[in-house]
Amino acid sequence: MEQRINNELRDRQVKNDYTKYSKETFDVIHSILLKRGENVSSSTKQVEITEEDNNSLTMRRFFSFQSMISSNLIQSFYILGAFTVTMISWILFMRNQLLIGILSIVVGNLFWRLACEIAVNFFRMNEQLELIHQQVRRTSND
Repeated sequence: MEQRINNELRDRQVKNDYTKYSKETFDVIHSILLKRGENVSSSTKQVEITEEDNNSLTMRRFFSFQSMISSNLIQSFYILGAFTVTMISWILFMRNQLLIGILSIVVGNLFWRLACEIAVNFFRMNEQLELIHQQVRRTSND
């Protein structure tokens, strides 16, 4: 088991994927392998991504719909919607429709929250499936 972990650490160090891991992560992997007595190449090719390259990767992911912005938008809509529901409920409350005002502030905000959570969960499931897909692809390539 320990040898398998060492092989995975060595594999990550050799790949040096700076889009997923920081330089500090690779330094820690290097020191762990050294402490375990593993043969660690000090001349491992380190390919750091410049900020310009990172921006182009982000833009590429954005335009290919690999990077989702929907969950952030839904969170913003939630705030706007909760404010709107609260204001409408407050107006009803002030117009002597006390019961409807109280019910709408509680039930309306609760319903709005649940609707937004359901939408966010769909996008989170999509992100998790994408991570699983990438992990399976990496495993099948090894």
